[in-house]
Amino acid sequence: MPRAKGDTPQKKDNKEIIKRQPKQGKVEKKTTKERTVNGTPKGKGLDKVAQQVNRKTKTPTKKKANLHQYYEGEEPRVILDNMIWTVKEELVRDFFKSCGTITDLDLFKNGKGEVSGKAAITFDTVEAANKSLLLDGEQFMGRRLKVSKPLLPSPTLLITKRPVDATEEDFRNAFKACGQINSIRFLQSNLIGFIEFANLETAIQAYAYAQTDEFRVAGKRVYFQYAYPREKKEEK
Repeated sequence: MPRAKGDTPQKKDNKEIIKRQPKQGKVEKKTTKERTVNGTPKGKGLDKVAQQVNRKTKTPTKKKANLHQYYEGEEPRVILDNMIWTVKEELVRDFFKSCGTITDLDLFKNGKGEVSGKAAITFDTVEAANKSLLLDGEQFMGRRLKVSKPLLPSPTLLITKRPVDATEEDFRNAFKACGQINSIRFLQSNLIGFIEFANLETAIQAYAYAQTDEFRVAGKRVYFQYAYPREKKEEK
């Protein structure tokens, strides 16, 4: 048969060569695959992807122990903070049950009688309290839990849950055997207050007495923490 116009044997051979050549897209895909090592992309323009892959496969480091540990003779009592307001006592106990035996647990409440997100746990041993410190920063009910030792002693005690009907005279009578009280101040906005003692030794004695079962103010149990004055901001 006669050949079509312009369809020479040389041009026909060129068409066969072009058909046998791989498409440009496939070559680029192969090149990209060659630029990966162990599935992690390498090379210019792929650094961001490589960082994302490495972030997902990063091995978590072992958590360091809290430096503020308890020693023999100290009260094994820890303070919890940043908990959700709907937390229940049984959930807190279940979270810390692996640490040891809990002898007392108190969920602090605000002036409206609602859980404030803070609590105090007393364990039977200092070993159990030290184990609980390792849970600082762990997720608990969707929040990062804070676990710490109570503040170091100071001459002032913070009243964390003041009875509504308790007066200044009631607090002075409760601590009468401990020593001199310089001042007592209640905050009107909520049921907390401050008791300033004459010196540090008196405050420590009063704090220890307030932890006993027989301590009462106006017939009710009251809880305290050491308080410190706020640092004044430097004027620029």
